[in-house]
Amino acid sequence: MNRFDSVAGPLLLDGFVHNSGLFAADNGRADTKGIRAMGFYSGDDLTAPYWFATQFATSDRFYTPAPVQTEVVRLWAMAATSQGFVHPLSETNSHLTATTIFQLLDSAQISWKIYSVDIGPDGLPITELRNFQPYGLTQESRIVPIAQYFIDLQNGTLPQFAYIEPGFISNRDEHPGEGTSIQTGAQFVASLITALINSTSWKDSIFIETFDEGGGLFDHVGPMIDGQPIQQLAVGPGGQAVGPGMYPTDAAAQHVPSPDGIAPVDLRAGDPLGNFNRTGFRVPLIVVSPFAKPHFVSHTPMDYTAVLKFVEKRFGLPSLTQRDAAQPDMGEFFDFKNVPNLTPPMPATQPTSLVCNADAAAAPL
Repeated sequence: MNRFDSVAGPLLLDGFVHNSGLFAADNGRADTKGIRAMGFYSGDDLTAPYWFATQFATSDRFYTPAPVQTEVVRLWAMAATSQGFVHPLSETNSHLTATTIFQLLDSAQISWKIYSVDIGPDGLPITELRNFQPYGLTQESRIVPIAQYFIDLQNGTLPQFAYIEPGFISNRDEHPGEGTSIQTGAQFVASLITALINSTSWKDSIFIETFDEGGGLFDHVGPMIDGQPIQQLAVGPGGQAVGPGMYPTDAAAQHVPSPDGIAPVDLRAGDPLGNFNRTGFRVPLIVVSPFAKPHFVSHTPMDYTAVLKFVEKRFGLPSLTQRDAAQPDMGEFFDFKNVPNLTPPMPATQPTSLVCNADAAAAPL
């Protein structure tokens, strides 16, 4: 957010290139100038994601819920909190005791299943749910390989709530970079969505795809900070400057409460202070459903615990924490009154031929 002062200074959005280049230098990578932090993929590169986002619904104010590492922020997708953790639980052999969305579903007798793309070294499908103890360690029968997702679609036995874990190990998680292919990941996710569209479950389903964090790529829009309006970097007569966001909803004081009042419990020397009252940066969102408003772009600021809020409203469940309680319920993405889109066209085939050349990507244009 700020190159020189991550907490106390004004929002400058000037640290992306610096931090990207420093990371490359510290880890022996090619892009020591941080050029790739300013890059992006076009619709020619990512045919399927662009198609789904533009044909169905998306958002340009959808945020990761906290400025923390991947392993930790993913916990928020299940429990709307990390119970004070900012670093991976494996580093301190820790776990969470927070209530998860799955426990709320259990209490309402709503069926659920976790489909995992990858199998871990222990031979079990990988899931973040095991970080919630003791509950997560007792649910193995409902944590299944991704192949079961396609079987359930074919048989019409999809549960009422499905959670899909990404393919970190098999490189099908849409990470770009050396040794992975964002196109391969995009092709795989497209196969998950098209299988749903072509199944009997499509008529009353909603598929929501988002990401755990933005990966350090440049963003001209600032995070949501409790009690402050959203700001963004823009170009004016005097050059680049940070000022008010472009939408009326940006001007409101954002409501980003600490989920449970728990302060950070594992800060290290040099970590910025904080109380979980701000989000991380924006992340992509794709909402695919026969009820999704076509070509819809939401400008309402929310973090991805809004997905939990949506599930809670759908099934009459209580909130998990103050954070998901504060989120919009995502109702604006849908039209449940008119005839649903039961026979959408299919996207063009997602190419997988893009070559990752770190040296070329790090070269100035």
